[in-house]
Amino acid sequence: MPAESQGIQFMFPHIVYDSDSLAALSLGNFPVMDELTLKFALEGVKQMQLGADPNRTDLLNISLSTTDAIGHRYGPDSRELHDQILQVDKFLGAFIDSLFALRDSTRIIMTLTGDHGMSPFPTVLSKATPNPYAQYVDVGPTWRKAIVRMKALGIDTNQVDFYEGLFVVGDTTSFVRNKVRVDSVARALDLALMDVPGVYRADQLRDLAKADTVSDAIARRWLHMFAPGGLVRSVLTLKQFNYYAGLKIATHGSPWDQDAWVPVVFWGAPFAPGKYNDRVRVVDMAPTLAQVLQVKPLEKLDGIVLVDALKK
Repeated sequence: MPAESQGIQFMFPHIVYDSDSLAALSLGNFPVMDELTLKFALEGVKQMQLGADPNRTDLLNISLSTTDAIGHRYGPDSRELHDQILQVDKFLGAFIDSLFALRDSTRIIMTLTGDHGMSPFPTVLSKATPNPYAQYVDVGPTWRKAIVRMKALGIDTNQVDFYEGLFVVGDTTSFVRNKVRVDSVARALDLALMDVPGVYRADQLRDLAKADTVSDAIARRWLHMFAPGGLVRSVLTLKQFNYYAGLKIATHGSPWDQDAWVPVVFWGAPFAPGKYNDRVRVVDMAPTLAQVLQVKPLEKLDGIVLVDALKK
Protein backbone atom coordinates (compact mmCIF):
# COMPACT_ATOMS: atom_id res chain seq x y z
CA MET A 1 0.00 0.00 0.00
CA PRO A 2 1.49 3.40 -0.99
CA ALA A 3 0.53 4.83 2.43
CA GLU A 4 3.18 2.60 3.97
CA SER A 5 6.78 3.75 4.47
CA GLN A 6 5.85 7.25 3.22
CA GLY A 7 5.47 5.78 -0.26
CA ILE A 8 9.12 4.70 -0.41
CA GLN A 9 10.20 1.03 -0.57
CA PHE A 10 6.77 -0.20 0.49
CA MET A 11 7.05 -3.52 -1.35
CA PHE A 12 9.19 -6.61 -0.81
CA PRO A 13 12.09 -7.19 -1.02
CA HIS A 14 13.46 -4.64 1.44
CA ILE A 15 17.15 -4.12 0.88
CA VAL A 16 19.90 -3.64 3.46
CA TYR A 17 22.40 -1.27 1.87
CA ASP A 18 25.97 -2.47 1.34
CA SER A 19 27.35 0.24 3.58
CA ASP A 20 28.24 -0.07 7.24
CA SER A 21 26.70 3.25 8.27
CA LEU A 22 23.51 2.88 6.20
CA ALA A 23 23.07 -0.74 7.23
CA ALA A 24 23.42 0.20 10.91
CA LEU A 25 20.83 2.97 10.54
CA SER A 26 18.33 0.62 8.90
CA LEU A 27 18.88 -2.37 11.20
CA GLY A 28 16.06 -1.40 13.56
CA ASN A 29 13.54 -1.78 10.73
CA PHE A 30 14.35 -5.47 10.18
CA PRO A 31 13.25 -8.48 12.30
CA VAL A 32 16.86 -9.57 12.79
CA MET A 33 17.26 -6.71 15.29
CA ASP A 34 15.06 -8.58 17.79
CA GLU A 35 17.03 -11.79 17.21
CA LEU A 36 20.27 -9.96 17.99
CA THR A 37 18.73 -8.39 21.12
CA LEU A 38 17.61 -11.79 22.44
CA LYS A 39 21.00 -13.35 21.74
CA PHE A 40 22.62 -10.49 23.62
CA ALA A 41 20.22 -11.01 26.54
CA LEU A 42 20.98 -14.74 26.65
CA GLU A 43 24.69 -14.03 26.76
CA GLY A 44 24.00 -11.62 29.62
CA VAL A 45 22.23 -14.42 31.54
CA LYS A 46 25.35 -16.56 31.17
CA GLN A 47 27.91 -13.89 32.00
CA MET A 48 26.02 -12.48 35.01
CA GLN A 49 24.89 -15.91 36.22
CA LEU A 50 21.26 -14.78 36.36
CA GLY A 51 19.05 -17.45 37.90
CA ALA A 52 22.00 -19.58 38.95
CA ASP A 53 21.62 -18.99 42.69
CA PRO A 54 18.43 -20.63 44.09
CA ASN A 55 18.54 -18.25 47.08
CA ARG A 56 18.41 -15.12 44.93
CA THR A 57 15.72 -13.64 42.68
CA ASP A 58 17.11 -12.09 39.50
CA LEU A 59 15.22 -9.84 37.10
CA LEU A 60 15.90 -9.75 33.37
CA ASN A 61 14.05 -7.06 31.43
CA ILE A 62 14.17 -7.20 27.62
CA SER A 63 12.74 -4.57 25.28
CA LEU A 64 12.12 -5.75 21.73
CA SER A 65 11.68 -2.60 19.66
CA THR A 66 11.40 -3.85 16.10
CA THR A 67 7.64 -4.39 16.16
CA ASP A 68 7.30 -0.71 17.08
CA ALA A 69 9.63 0.44 14.29
CA ILE A 70 8.02 -1.72 11.60
CA GLY A 71 4.51 -0.92 12.83
CA HIS A 72 5.11 2.83 12.63
CA ARG A 73 6.72 2.59 9.21
CA TYR A 74 4.38 0.16 7.48
CA GLY A 75 1.23 0.18 9.63
CA PRO A 76 -0.57 -2.48 11.67
CA ASP A 77 -2.19 -4.09 8.62
CA SER A 78 0.98 -4.46 6.57
CA ARG A 79 2.56 -7.67 5.34
CA GLU A 80 5.77 -6.39 6.90
CA LEU A 81 4.28 -6.32 10.40
CA HIS A 82 2.66 -9.72 9.85
CA ASP A 83 6.08 -11.10 8.90
CA GLN A 84 7.66 -9.38 11.93
CA ILE A 85 5.22 -11.04 14.34
CA LEU A 86 5.94 -14.46 12.84
CA GLN A 87 9.67 -13.81 13.08
CA VAL A 88 9.68 -12.50 16.66
CA ASP A 89 7.55 -15.48 17.72
CA LYS A 90 10.29 -17.76 16.33
CA PHE A 91 13.06 -15.74 17.99
CA LEU A 92 11.29 -15.81 21.37
CA GLY A 93 10.82 -19.56 21.06
CA ALA A 94 14.53 -20.06 20.46
CA PHE A 95 15.40 -17.77 23.37
CA ILE A 96 13.06 -19.58 25.78
CA ASP A 97 14.35 -23.02 24.70
CA SER A 98 17.92 -21.86 25.28
CA LEU A 99 17.02 -20.33 28.64
CA PHE A 100 15.38 -23.59 29.78
CA ALA A 101 18.51 -25.48 28.75
CA LEU A 102 20.54 -23.23 31.07
CA ARG A 103 18.17 -22.95 34.04
CA ASP A 104 15.43 -24.94 35.77
CA SER A 105 12.23 -23.95 33.94
CA THR A 106 10.11 -24.57 37.07
CA ARG A 107 11.89 -21.65 38.77
CA ILE A 108 11.33 -19.19 35.92
CA ILE A 109 8.51 -16.65 35.68
CA MET A 110 7.88 -14.76 32.45
CA THR A 111 5.68 -11.79 31.65
CA LEU A 112 4.97 -10.17 28.33
CA THR A 113 3.21 -6.99 27.26
CA GLY A 114 3.39 -4.15 24.74
CA ASP A 115 3.89 -0.43 25.19
CA HIS A 116 0.93 0.68 23.07
CA GLY A 117 -1.52 -0.23 20.33
CA MET A 118 -1.82 1.52 16.97
CA SER A 119 -4.42 2.98 14.61
CA PRO A 120 -4.51 1.89 10.96
CA PHE A 121 -3.66 4.40 8.25
CA PRO A 122 -6.89 6.26 7.39
CA THR A 123 -6.35 5.45 3.71
CA VAL A 124 -6.11 1.71 4.44
CA LEU A 125 -9.39 -0.09 5.07
CA SER A 126 -8.37 -2.34 7.94
CA LYS A 127 -9.70 -5.86 8.35
CA ALA A 128 -8.21 -6.31 11.81
CA THR A 129 -9.46 -2.97 13.18
CA PRO A 130 -12.36 -1.83 10.96
CA ASN A 131 -12.08 1.91 10.24
CA PRO A 132 -14.55 2.59 7.40
CA TYR A 133 -14.97 6.34 8.03
CA ALA A 134 -11.40 7.24 8.97
CA GLN A 135 -9.97 10.46 7.55
CA TYR A 136 -7.14 12.94 7.89
CA VAL A 137 -8.26 16.02 9.84
CA ASP A 138 -6.76 19.44 9.10
CA VAL A 139 -6.94 21.76 12.10
CA GLY A 140 -4.26 24.07 10.69
CA PRO A 141 -6.61 26.78 9.33
CA THR A 142 -8.46 27.01 12.66
CA TRP A 143 -5.20 27.35 14.59
CA ARG A 144 -3.88 30.02 12.24
CA LYS A 145 -7.05 32.08 12.76
CA ALA A 146 -6.64 31.65 16.51
CA ILE A 147 -3.07 32.97 16.29
CA VAL A 148 -4.32 36.10 14.49
CA ARG A 149 -6.92 36.70 17.22
CA MET A 150 -4.37 36.20 19.99
CA LYS A 151 -1.95 38.67 18.38
CA ALA A 152 -4.77 41.22 18.23
CA LEU A 153 -5.26 40.75 21.99
CA GLY A 154 -1.58 41.47 22.60
CA ILE A 155 -0.65 37.87 23.46
CA ASP A 156 2.94 36.79 22.82
CA THR A 157 2.28 34.01 20.31
CA ASN A 158 5.80 32.66 20.78
CA GLN A 159 4.49 31.36 24.11
CA VAL A 160 1.61 29.31 22.67
CA ASP A 161 1.52 26.24 20.47
CA PHE A 162 -0.90 23.66 19.18
CA TYR A 163 0.49 20.27 18.22
CA GLU A 164 -1.37 16.99 17.67
CA GLY A 165 -4.32 18.11 19.73
CA LEU A 166 -2.49 19.85 22.58
CA PHE A 167 -2.95 23.55 23.28
CA VAL A 168 0.22 24.52 25.13
CA VAL A 169 0.84 27.81 26.93
CA GLY A 170 4.29 28.77 28.25
CA ASP A 171 4.94 32.14 29.87
CA THR A 172 1.60 33.83 30.66
CA THR A 173 3.04 37.32 31.20
CA SER A 174 1.45 38.74 28.04
CA PHE A 175 -1.94 37.29 29.07
CA VAL A 176 -1.73 38.96 32.48
CA ARG A 177 -0.47 42.26 31.06
CA ASN A 178 -3.38 42.48 28.62
CA LYS A 179 -5.95 41.15 31.11
CA VAL A 180 -6.73 38.10 28.97
CA ARG A 181 -7.67 34.86 30.72
CA VAL A 182 -5.86 31.77 29.45
CA ASP A 183 -8.97 29.70 30.09
CA SER A 184 -11.07 32.02 27.93
CA VAL A 185 -8.63 31.70 25.03
CA ALA A 186 -8.54 27.91 25.45
CA ARG A 187 -12.33 27.71 25.51
CA ALA A 188 -12.67 29.85 22.38
CA LEU A 189 -10.16 27.64 20.60
CA ASP A 190 -12.01 24.52 21.69
CA LEU A 191 -15.31 25.86 20.33
CA ALA A 192 -13.71 26.71 16.99
CA LEU A 193 -12.07 23.30 16.71
CA MET A 194 -15.37 21.54 17.34
CA ASP A 195 -16.56 22.90 13.98
CA VAL A 196 -13.77 21.07 12.12
CA PRO A 197 -15.03 17.89 10.40
CA GLY A 198 -13.59 14.78 12.02
CA VAL A 199 -13.25 16.26 15.52
CA TYR A 200 -14.95 14.34 18.34
CA ARG A 201 -14.47 16.59 21.39
CA ALA A 202 -12.30 19.35 22.82
CA ASP A 203 -11.72 19.70 26.56
CA GLN A 204 -9.84 21.86 28.99
CA LEU A 205 -7.84 19.74 31.41
CA ARG A 206 -9.35 21.54 34.38
CA ASP A 207 -12.80 20.41 33.17
CA LEU A 208 -11.62 16.83 32.62
CA ALA A 209 -10.43 16.76 36.23
CA LYS A 210 -14.09 17.07 37.27
CA ALA A 211 -15.30 14.31 34.92
CA ASP A 212 -16.43 10.84 35.92
CA THR A 213 -13.22 9.07 34.98
CA VAL A 214 -14.73 5.66 35.76
CA SER A 215 -17.20 5.88 32.88
CA ASP A 216 -15.37 8.46 30.73
CA ALA A 217 -12.32 6.59 29.39
CA ILE A 218 -11.26 9.52 27.22
CA ALA A 219 -11.09 11.88 30.19
CA ARG A 220 -9.27 9.26 32.25
CA ARG A 221 -6.61 8.63 29.60
CA TRP A 222 -5.95 12.31 28.95
CA LEU A 223 -5.53 12.87 32.70
CA HIS A 224 -3.07 9.99 32.84
CA MET A 225 -0.98 11.84 30.27
CA PHE A 226 -1.27 15.44 31.48
CA ALA A 227 -2.12 16.99 34.84
CA PRO A 228 -4.22 20.17 35.13
CA GLY A 229 -2.16 23.25 35.94
CA GLY A 230 0.70 22.39 33.62
CA LEU A 231 1.71 23.72 30.22
CA VAL A 232 -1.04 21.76 28.40
CA ARG A 233 -4.30 23.68 28.86
CA SER A 234 -6.70 21.84 26.55
CA VAL A 235 -6.76 18.63 24.52
CA LEU A 236 -8.47 17.73 21.26
CA THR A 237 -9.85 14.26 20.55
CA LEU A 238 -10.46 13.28 16.94
CA LYS A 239 -13.16 10.82 16.00
CA GLN A 240 -12.01 7.24 16.37
CA PHE A 241 -9.34 6.14 13.82
CA ASN A 242 -8.83 9.67 12.45
CA TYR A 243 -5.31 11.08 11.97
CA TYR A 244 -4.05 14.64 11.93
CA ALA A 245 -3.31 15.91 8.43
CA GLY A 246 0.37 15.73 7.58
CA LEU A 247 1.19 12.58 9.56
CA LYS A 248 3.06 10.20 7.28
CA ILE A 249 3.66 7.30 9.67
CA ALA A 250 1.24 4.95 11.39
CA THR A 251 0.77 6.19 14.91
CA HIS A 252 -0.94 6.01 18.30
CA GLY A 253 -1.42 8.38 21.23
CA SER A 254 -5.15 8.98 21.03
CA PRO A 255 -7.32 8.10 24.04
CA TRP A 256 -9.26 5.51 22.01
CA ASP A 257 -9.07 1.79 22.81
CA GLN A 258 -7.11 0.71 19.74
CA ASP A 259 -4.16 2.88 20.81
CA ALA A 260 -4.21 1.78 24.45
CA TRP A 261 -5.07 -1.91 24.15
CA VAL A 262 -2.20 -4.33 24.77
CA PRO A 263 -2.05 -7.92 26.07
CA VAL A 264 -0.71 -8.86 29.48
CA VAL A 265 0.74 -12.38 29.67
CA PHE A 266 2.01 -14.26 32.73
CA TRP A 267 3.72 -17.64 32.60
CA GLY A 268 5.16 -19.82 35.34
CA ALA A 269 4.31 -22.01 38.32
CA PRO A 270 2.35 -19.36 40.30
CA PHE A 271 -0.11 -18.66 37.48
CA ALA A 272 -3.33 -20.37 36.49
CA PRO A 273 -3.63 -21.31 32.80
CA GLY A 274 -6.41 -19.54 30.94
CA LYS A 275 -7.45 -16.47 29.00
CA TYR A 276 -9.17 -13.59 30.76
CA ASN A 277 -10.99 -10.89 28.84
CA ASP A 278 -11.50 -8.57 31.80
CA ARG A 279 -10.09 -5.06 31.50
CA VAL A 280 -6.77 -4.86 33.32
CA ARG A 281 -3.86 -2.43 33.16
CA VAL A 282 -0.15 -2.71 32.57
CA VAL A 283 0.43 -1.13 36.00
CA ASP A 284 -1.21 -4.22 37.52
CA MET A 285 1.80 -6.30 36.51
CA ALA A 286 4.19 -4.99 39.18
CA PRO A 287 1.97 -5.67 42.22
CA THR A 288 1.04 -9.08 40.80
CA LEU A 289 4.71 -10.04 40.44
CA ALA A 290 5.45 -8.64 43.90
CA GLN A 291 2.72 -10.87 45.33
CA VAL A 292 4.03 -14.10 43.80
CA LEU A 293 7.63 -13.22 44.74
CA GLN A 294 6.52 -12.30 48.27
CA VAL A 295 8.15 -8.90 47.93
CA LYS A 296 6.65 -5.92 49.73
CA PRO A 297 6.66 -2.80 47.50
CA LEU A 298 8.56 0.10 49.04
CA GLU A 299 6.03 2.65 47.84
CA LYS A 300 2.36 2.81 46.89
CA LEU A 301 1.72 1.28 43.47
CA ASP A 302 -0.89 2.39 40.93
CA GLY A 303 -1.98 -1.14 40.09
CA ILE A 304 -3.67 -4.01 41.89
CA VAL A 305 -2.88 -7.72 42.23
CA LEU A 306 -4.55 -9.71 39.45
CA VAL A 307 -5.78 -12.49 41.74
CA ASP A 308 -7.69 -14.30 38.96
CA ALA A 309 -4.39 -15.01 37.23
CA LEU A 310 -2.95 -16.77 40.30
CA LYS A 311 -3.29 -20.43 41.13
CA LYS A 312 -5.64 -20.91 44.05
